[in-house]
Amino acid sequence: MFSIRVTDEAFLQVRRVIQQFPSRKGEVAQALKMIKSKLGSDPLGCSESREDQNRICIQQPLSLFFTVDFEHDVVVITQLFFNPKP
Repeated sequence: MFSIRVTDEAFLQVRRVIQQFPSRKGEVAQALKMIKSKLGSDPLGCSESREDQNRICIQQPLSLFFTVDFEHDVVVITQLFFNPKP
């Protein structure tokens, strides 16, 4: 199992999404829960590689970038994007 850490920037991005789209808070929370579960068990299997050591995981309505520290079994979520289309 991998521990999940969220950078301050990614945390603020989640906060902004919830402030801008309060009616979708439940949907965002559910997507985050699913993403954390996937990343905790198999971060490579639920994502695609990007530049450097960055990876992307998509669980509508969210997309997030993260890195994996295999030496310490830690996933670090670095950025989060919201797709407001229902």
